[in-house]
Amino acid sequence: MLRKLALINAGAIIALLLALGFRQIAGSSGVASAIFILFLAVIIIAYFYFSYITLFKKVENEPVAFDGKKIQSIPQYIQLLTDYVQNNVYTFKRDLLSIIKSCENFVKKQDLLFSTLQNYFDKNELSYQKFASVINGIENSFAVTVNNVLIRLNAFDEKEYEDIFRKKKIQSENLEKRQKIFDEYVQFLKSTSEFLDEILIKMDQLQLEISKLTSLDYHDIENIELLKEIDVLIKTMKLYKS
Repeated sequence: MLRKLALINAGAIIALLLALGFRQIAGSSGVASAIFILFLAVIIIAYFYFSYITLFKKVENEPVAFDGKKIQSIPQYIQLLTDYVQNNVYTFKRDLLSIIKSCENFVKKQDLLFSTLQNYFDKNELSYQKFASVINGIENSFAVTVNNVLIRLNAFDEKEYEDIFRKKKIQSENLEKRQKIFDEYVQFLKSTSEFLDEILIKMDQLQLEISKLTSLDYHDIENIELLKEIDVLIKTMKLYKS
C-alpha cells in the first residue's frame, strides 16, 4: 500500500510540473488559463480518487488472514470460508457453502442456548456452568473442525487440479494418483459437512432438553444421557484433524 501511495504522489508531482510547464510555454491567455485550470482540476480529482481507492477500498476487500495454529471465532471462519469461495475455482463450492451455512446456524443456536439457560439458572449456579461448559465444548469442537477445513484448503492447489482434469495434461497412472488425492479432499469435506450437521442436531436436542427443565439439580444434570452423547460426539472431532 505504501508503495502505491508513493507512486500516486510521484505521479501527481510529475503531472503538476507538466501543468506548470504548459502554463509557462502557453503564456497567460484566456484559453491557456482555462486549459491550465482544467488540467489542474483533473490532477487534483485523480489524486484524491486513487488515494481513496488505495487507502480504503483495498482495506474493505482485503481477505481475513488465516493462521492455522490459532483457533479463531466462528464469525471469522465464516468470513475466511466466504473469501475462499469468492477467490477460487469453486471445485468445492457446494460443500463449502454448506459448511458456511452450518457456521451461521451454529452462531444462532449457541446464542439461543445461552439465552434459554439464563431463563432457568443464575450464571453462578453449578447447573448453569455445567451446561455452559458443554456448549463451549461444542464450540471448540466445531471451531477445530472448521479450522482443519481451512488448513486442507490452503494445502490444495485447486486451480492446478482443475486444469489437469479439464485438459487431461497428465495421463495414465499419474492421473489416477492425482484423482485419488482429489477424491480424498472431496470425501474429507463431505464428511466434515455431515459431522457439523450432526453437531447442530445435538444443539437442537440440547435446546429441547433445557426447555423441559423444571427443578433439576447439578447431579441430575450430570446424568442426562444427551450430555453424554454430546461428550462422545465432541471426542470424535479428532477424526477430522488435518
